[in-house]
Amino acid sequence: MSQLKLRTAVATACVVWALVAPVSNAGEIYTWTDADGRAHYTQDLQGVPAEHRADARERANASPTPSKVQTFSNAPASPAPGVGRRPAAHRVGSAGGR
Repeated sequence: MSQLKLRTAVATACVVWALVAPVSNAGEIYTWTDADGRAHYTQDLQGVPAEHRADARERANASPTPSKVQTFSNAPASPAPGVGRRPAAHRVGSAGGR
């Protein structure tokens, strides 16, 4: 094999790997709820009890792939407790005295 063909083959393999590697690392997350109402999560379908596998597989396939873009809203923050409130007036002394 000539040096040019070898370089072309290596470059092609690198491009294919770069395109396929991110997809192969995107694992499924399977969830199920046990009889006590506790939620369980796993990446291995064999770790899901047999009676919950079909439902767990269906939920994993229905879940959209999360976006890698994080967004923030510009909504104003709620005011801190007590901000903008006047303290209550307190009287000192007896009720009839001046």
